[in-house]
Amino acid sequence: MTDKASIYRIISDAIVDGELPEGFSLPRDDDGLRWADGAQDGVALYHMGRPQPGEAALAQLGQAVRTASAGDLPAAMDLFADLSRTARALPLIDPLQAMLWEHRFELNDRNLRAFGSFAIVSAEDTETVKFGLAILEVFRPESVAEAREAIRTLGLSDEFTLFVIFHMLKWEDGNREVWELAKRVHGWGRIHAVERLAPETPEIREWLLTDGVHNGIGAAYSALTCWEKGGASEALRGPLTRETFSGIRDIIEGLLDEGPVRGISAMEEPDAEIAAFLNAALAFAREGKLLAGDYETVDAIRGYYEDNVPDRPEIISVCEGLLQTSACRAAVAGAVREGRCIALALSLGLDCKEDFFRVTQADFSKQIYLIQLLMHDPSYQDRMIALCREKLPLEEMKAPPTDQSLNTGLEMWKMNALEIALQALRDRPGEGLDFVETALQCAPVRLRNMGLAVLEAWTAARGEPLSALLPQTHRLLAALRVIEPNEGVRGRMDKLIAGTVEEKR
Repeated sequence: MTDKASIYRIISDAIVDGELPEGFSLPRDDDGLRWADGAQDGVALYHMGRPQPGEAALAQLGQAVRTASAGDLPAAMDLFADLSRTARALPLIDPLQAMLWEHRFELNDRNLRAFGSFAIVSAEDTETVKFGLAILEVFRPESVAEAREAIRTLGLSDEFTLFVIFHMLKWEDGNREVWELAKRVHGWGRIHAVERLAPETPEIREWLLTDGVHNGIGAAYSALTCWEKGGASEALRGPLTRETFSGIRDIIEGLLDEGPVRGISAMEEPDAEIAAFLNAALAFAREGKLLAGDYETVDAIRGYYEDNVPDRPEIISVCEGLLQTSACRAAVAGAVREGRCIALALSLGLDCKEDFFRVTQADFSKQIYLIQLLMHDPSYQDRMIALCREKLPLEEMKAPPTDQSLNTGLEMWKMNALEIALQALRDRPGEGLDFVETALQCAPVRLRNMGLAVLEAWTAARGEPLSALLPQTHRLLAALRVIEPNEGVRGRMDKLIAGTVEEKR
């Protein structure tokens, strides 16, 4: 053990009004790809299946269990922490619990119970906490009330919700405990909770319809579950509140997105359900109650049927009828001014580019799609280049060169925006030199290549070597050539330094 705060303490100290604040993330010890809390386990469950643990990990697990059973808590904590550095807990949970059950008469249940109770509040790494939770599933804690409070607290982190749910479902009124937890988690934790939540009351069913798919990962993961458990089919055929209609709309958006998991294709009669939704939309439209988000879903339905079910023209026709109304155009235009419904506005051919520009000014880092769109419009290109210069911290983006394309610590939006600016500058010799020289001094090899591509285009367009066209940049390139680690980039640099001018294409 060290002086670091335990995972449990980090979580409990961060709770505000019964849940963790938006943006909360557990600390990570590694410097690799940054995963959101719960993402590694979630991806493993939904996309990879549980990998089989290796013999070495199983042997380490057995040693750690025996040490905990012997009552040596510090040594057991160290062994589980060592195991956690090379193996994740999820694929080891079943072997661990099978081991505990098979050898239950040989193991000291009191010591293991003590270890589990200690680990969940004292461990400084996430995987040891999960091992502690798994042990307490088999050997129930002596202080039930105290342990339950700790388990509820851990469950507020998406990293542990899955493991906590298995505890809660064994408690009296466990399903309601899972529901209360589901309402307080907003990422992978909500996905896991919705998957295991029983729709045993009208309140739970209504929540599944109105809020179940609203997680920060993707509605698709829970859409089919919420449709079935929430009774969406029955709700569509009865009187609908605006809130329930909006919830079903969001579920349908998730059902149409079959990238992560199966959705609409797994339904028994999807055409009938979509028709029922469109009938409800028509009823709301007649009352003037359709919102911009509703039209987005109608457009998504139209696109799905045009691409996948073209033999149902009546569904496509209803969608087109709704989308061509003045009410739709007015609602979408209003939404664009708030930074929403951009894709639908483009699809409808609305003249909203000035609104697009204002949206980009207000939220530059999240509007890469609009930056690219406006940068390719000659009437906006100068303004967009000026905006990129204003928003991009060019000096801060410079870093020693690496052989990596992306994973260098540079925020993706900065890299994307610089790339978009560079693409626009290829046909504007001499303009935006600060962007080009920044790209040449960025860590990702991709950006350096793009900077070189601009210089190559400029020298070809002017028919001059770089030394004559841009002497200062020529000197900079010669200095950068000395520290360049990538052979391909060095070759391109050599040609520019030597004055080889490609013919203009």
